[in-house]
Amino acid sequence: MYAVTMLRERRSIRSFKEDAVDRETMNTIIDNASYYPSWANFQIARFNVVEDPETRKKLAEEGMFGPNVKTTGKAPGVLVISYVKGQNGTLPGQEGYVTTKGATWDMFDAGAASQNFCLAAYEQGVGTVIMGLFDEDKVARIINLPEDETVAAVIPYGYEVKHPKAAPRKPMDEISRYI
Repeated sequence: MYAVTMLRERRSIRSFKEDAVDRETMNTIIDNASYYPSWANFQIARFNVVEDPETRKKLAEEGMFGPNVKTTGKAPGVLVISYVKGQNGTLPGQEGYVTTKGATWDMFDAGAASQNFCLAAYEQGVGTVIMGLFDEDKVARIINLPEDETVAAVIPYGYEVKHPKAAPRKPMDEISRYI
C-alpha cells in the first residue's frame, strides 16, 4: 500500500469484529512499527500487547474513562504504548538535558511509535484507535509495567466492522505557513 494512500485512508476504528488478531500478524505489525524515528535512536517506545480477556476487561473498567471504556472493553486486543523514562532529551556523554523541551521529547517518540503502529496495523487489515482518556497509574498497575516506564497511549485494535469516511480537513491556509 502506498504511504500517501495509507495516510489518507487510515481511520480511528471504535467497533471491531470478535476475531482476534493472531500473534504472527501482531509481530509483523510491531516489527514494522519499531522503525519509528526516535531521539538519538534511543528507541524508548515499548509495545505492550494485552491479549488476556480478563486483563482487557479490567483495563477497560478500571483504567479507562468515558467512551473509551466501551471501545476498550469490546476490542479483541489492546496495545499499551509505554516508554522508558529519562533518556530522551539527553545525549551520551553529556550531563542533563540538551534541549529546552527536557523530557517532553518522550511523548514525541511515543506518538511517532503509536502512529507507526496504527499505519502498520492498517497495512495488515487491522483497525486501531489511539486513546488518551485513561488513568495512567491504574493502566500501569494492571499491565504490571516496569517502574522505569510510563504509559503514553492505549490503542484498542482488531478487524474493522465498518470503515468510516474521513472527517473534513481544515483548509491549507489555516494549517500551514510559508516563511
